[in-house]
Amino acid sequence: MLCDLCKPITVAALRDNDFEHQPNLASLKASAEETNCSFCNLLWQCLVKSVQPQYIAAHLQGQKNKNENLTDFVIRLNGEILDTGQKSLNELEPSKIWVYSGTRAEFGNSGTQVYAYLELYAPRGEPAGRYLNGREVVSNPAGESCFGLIKRWLHHCEVNHGCQAKEPPLLPTRVLDVKPKHPVLRVSQGRRDHYVALSYCWGGPQKIVTTEKTFEQFTKNIDNGLSETLKNAIEITRNLNLQYLWIDALCIIQGGEDFNIESLKMSQYYGNAYFTISAGCAASSQDGFLASRPLPSATPCKLDYNRPPFREVDVLFPTPLGSVFVCLPPSKAIGPLETRAWTFQEKILSRRELLYGHEQISFRCLERQIFENGTSSIRQQIVPYPDVGGLDQKPLAEQKAVLLRRWYKMLESYTRREMTNPADKLTALAGIAQVIHQTLQCKYLFGLWEDDIIRGILWTTNVLRYSKDWAEALRRPLADRAPSWSWASVEGHVSHYQRIESLYLDPKYHRIIILGHDFQQNSFDPIRSVKPIARELRVRGVLKSVQRTARSVLQYRDQSPEPWWRFKHPRMFLLEPVQSIPPKETCSNSPQVVVGLGLLDVPDEPLPDLFCMRVIADYGLILVSNAKGGYKRVGTFNVEDKTWFDHGDPEDIILT
Repeated sequence: MLCDLCKPITVAALRDNDFEHQPNLASLKASAEETNCSFCNLLWQCLVKSVQPQYIAAHLQGQKNKNENLTDFVIRLNGEILDTGQKSLNELEPSKIWVYSGTRAEFGNSGTQVYAYLELYAPRGEPAGRYLNGREVVSNPAGESCFGLIKRWLHHCEVNHGCQAKEPPLLPTRVLDVKPKHPVLRVSQGRRDHYVALSYCWGGPQKIVTTEKTFEQFTKNIDNGLSETLKNAIEITRNLNLQYLWIDALCIIQGGEDFNIESLKMSQYYGNAYFTISAGCAASSQDGFLASRPLPSATPCKLDYNRPPFREVDVLFPTPLGSVFVCLPPSKAIGPLETRAWTFQEKILSRRELLYGHEQISFRCLERQIFENGTSSIRQQIVPYPDVGGLDQKPLAEQKAVLLRRWYKMLESYTRREMTNPADKLTALAGIAQVIHQTLQCKYLFGLWEDDIIRGILWTTNVLRYSKDWAEALRRPLADRAPSWSWASVEGHVSHYQRIESLYLDPKYHRIIILGHDFQQNSFDPIRSVKPIARELRVRGVLKSVQRTARSVLQYRDQSPEPWWRFKHPRMFLLEPVQSIPPKETCSNSPQVVVGLGLLDVPDEPLPDLFCMRVIADYGLILVSNAKGGYKRVGTFNVEDKTWFDHGDPEDIILT
C-alpha cells in the first residue's frame, strides 16, 4: 500500500533532484506506522537504522540538533542514479536514494544530521540490470542463486586475475574427503589437488575433534555429531564440485605434538587453498552460517525505471527497461570472526576468501572484493606476499621496506583481537611471519625483526590516535610469555610510529647501539618452543634516572610551544630528573625541569626507580632494573629536553 505522496515516485522523479516528500519527520513516522504506507515505512526505517536516536528524537519534536543549520524539516529525496554504463576503475557502488530530514549540507552550510540512503537493485532478468550495479541479496545463502553467484566470482577471478597458481598444490598432511556420503579423513601422502580451507570461531570445546583415539575411526567415516558450521562448510564444498576440505579440528590431531607441527604450516594451508570459507557471522561452530537470513525491517519497494537517452539511437528506438527495487542497504559487517586472533592470519594468508557475513556474502581475492549487493572495490594490498601488485619486481631493499610497513600495520589489527589461550600470541601469527621472513631473511625475535629492531622495540600503546582504544589500557598476561621489549609481552592494542622511516633506519638518528643477542635460530613460535629460547637483548646507551612529577600534563601543555597532540593521551605524565641538575646540563633554570613525556605500558603497576634510555633522537624507553642486573621495559617517552639527554656516558645494558 502506498500513500498519495508516494504513488507518483519514480526513478525519473528522483534522479538528481530534491523531491519534497513529507512536511516533517513526525509526518513520515505517522504515515509509516498508521497508514501502513510501505514506501514511507522504508524511508522511516532507513533513518532509524542509520541515524543516532537523539538526532531522530530532536527532529520528531521539530527541534534542531547542535551544529545544524536548517531552514525547515521537510523530508527530501534525492536520487544518485549510477546508470550511464561507465564503470569506475576503483569501485562499483549501487545507485542510491538519499533521504534527508531538513536542508542537506552544502558548501558553507552544515545542513541536517538526520539523513541516510537506500539502495536500488535490478531484479534478475530485468533490462535495468544492464545499467545498474545493484543486485538483490536473497534470503537463503544456501540457495541455487547464491552458489551460481559464487561460481561466477571464482571463474571471473581465475580468468582475469593471477591470484591462484595454475597447478594444483600439495594437499595438507590430512584433508577431509567430502565426496562420500559420510566424509572421511584422508592422509594426503604428497598428492596434489585443489582443496578448500575453513576459517571459523570454535566458540569453546568442540564435540568432535581428531585425537589419537579417534583418528582410525575418522579415516573410515565421520558419520554424525559434526557441528553446524562444519556441516555448512561441507555443503559448500560439495555444491562447488570440490572434493577436499581442510578443517583444523579434524585435520590436526589435537592434544599432542602434531598441533605444534601443523600449526606452523598455516602459511601453506591457507595460502595454497583454492579458497577459504570464512564463517564470519557464526560466534561458535555450533551456530552455523547458512541459515535463512531474517527479513529486513522494511520490505523493498518497486519503482518504474527509465534511463535518459545518452545516444541518438536511444531516442529513436527507446527500450522499455522495466522496474527496479528500493531496499535498505545490507550491512557489510562480517561478524564475530573478525574479533578473533587466530582467524586474522587465516584471512591475511588466504589468497581468495568467501565470507559469510551478517547480511550478505562477499568474495575477496588479491585484486578485488565483491559483495552480494553488487558493491565492488579494489582490495587494499595489506598482504604478506611479495608477488602481489608487482612488488617482487622491485629492488630487494624496497620489497623489505614495504613488507615491514605491512607488518606493523597488520600488528595494529592483530593486537586488537581476542584469544582464548594467551600462549597462542605468537603461534597465531607464525604463518604470516614465515611468509615475510622469506623476503626479509633475518632473525625473528619474539615478534620483532632483527633488521628493524630499533623500530621494533618502540611499540607503544595506542598513542596519538583519535580512538576509543585510548581508554583500553594494556595488560600483563598471567604467565610471562615474552621479554618485556616485545609487544607480545602485553595484551591489548599496540602500534608503531611510522611517520618518518629514516628516524629508525638511518644510524645518525639512533641513540643506542644494538650489541647482540643469543638467538641461534629462528623460532616462529618461541612461546611454545620445547627448547629454551634466549630472551636478552644487549644494547649500548645512556641511562638517565628520572621520576614522575606532580605537575599536571595539561598545565605543562598550555605553557609548551610543542603541538597540542603530543600531550593528547590521557595517561601521559611528566618526567623530571631524580636529583638537581647543574645549570650547564639543562636548558632551563626552572627548579622542576620536565625532560620527557612518559607513557607506561601497563598503568598502575608498582614500579621501583625509573630510568629513561633514548633510542632515537626524540623517543625512547622507560626501564626499571631487575634482580639479575638487567633492565625491563615498562613504557615509552617523548624527549622534551634534548640538552639534558645529550649528557651522560653510554653503558652496556641488558634488556630482558
